[in-house]
Amino acid sequence: MALIPQDRRGQTFLLLTVVALVVGYFAWAGLSLAGVTGYRPLGAHRDSVQTELDTINAQVARARRDVAGGALTKMEQRLEEFRTSLSLMRQLVPTSSEVPNLLDDIASRAKMRGATFAGFTPQAVESGSPFDTQRYRLSASGQYDQVAEFLTDVASLPRIIVPYDVHFQRVQGPVSDTTKSASQLQVTFAVRTYVKPAAPGDSTAAAPQAPARPAASRGAHD
Repeated sequence: MALIPQDRRGQTFLLLTVVALVVGYFAWAGLSLAGVTGYRPLGAHRDSVQTELDTINAQVARARRDVAGGALTKMEQRLEEFRTSLSLMRQLVPTSSEVPNLLDDIASRAKMRGATFAGFTPQAVESGSPFDTQRYRLSASGQYDQVAEFLTDVASLPRIIVPYDVHFQRVQGPVSDTTKSASQLQVTFAVRTYVKPAAPGDSTAAAPQAPARPAASRGAHD
């Protein structure tokens, strides 16, 4: 008990010292229960804000250097190239509603070249991302040059349509025009095209639809 002053003045001074120490501690550490923020939390918050500010300043400085070095112009050029590529892709890739017209175009090319077109056989749709794949088997027959021109037309259509699995067969048959050779060529092949997947609930594009065989193509050799 010797540490505690016996006189009233000493006790008062000791009490004031203890109170000052307690107040000083809470001023440094804070008192969360009372919502008092001390010097240490304020210092930590200040350091955190300063770090974020330094990071933002560094990003701004880097952005300024990039702009000064032409990065913005390069980004605008890349964006324009992307827009051009996207526009071209939209022109090359048909929608589901455009596929029947594309098939009609193929049949019309056969008629235009004088070949006999036998029609389409739809295959199962292969779902994918970002495009679905639709396939069809088809066949046509005619003179060698007619078949060759027809295949060239199919390969040069403005939409993306890929012929594959091509098979040729030489066929013999009577012809009314004796100036023409009875030897003809029959070609059977498949084509595939890529279309944008149908929207959910849209049943119109759930399965590939082939157009009816053009009536005029049956009499292409008449």
